[in-house]
Amino acid sequence: MQHWRHTKIVCAAVCALSLIIFSAGCKASPQKDLEKSPFIATEQNQDVVLSIKEKTVTSETQTITLTYTNKSGTEYSYGGVDFLDIEIDGIWYTVLHKDNVAWDMLAFLLPANGSAESSFPIKMYYEDLVSGKYRVIEKLNTLDSTHIGSYITAEFTVA
Repeated sequence: MQHWRHTKIVCAAVCALSLIIFSAGCKASPQKDLEKSPFIATEQNQDVVLSIKEKTVTSETQTITLTYTNKSGTEYSYGGVDFLDIEIDGIWYTVLHKDNVAWDMLAFLLPANGSAESSFPIKMYYEDLVSGKYRVIEKLNTLDSTHIGSYITAEFTVA
């Protein structure tokens, strides 16, 4: 009888330890419910460079400043809708925006061989960002008769 009680205690301890280990390994992941990003780095527009002005971005950062530099003789337009991806294990995933948010459907001009800046209010559109590597994606259109659509990205890290 003593042996059976000892076996039950050991079994209970192993089960409890397994549960603790399993729970620790199943922390909430930012990847949960995220879809792979449709934006492929090698397919980016090569005429326009997108960069982020802020040197440090944290989960508390309200807004980041995007700088557009057009290195071509083509005039582009870009909108006020910015997309956000997070890199997890070398794969980019689309970050879900907050429920019930709306973007202004404006178009801004980016002159040929010119530059421009815009504000991207991260906190307005997205929940607190976890630490990691992110990228902002901006869609571009040409202003000529072809209306060719493309996109650019700028990467940043949330500390």
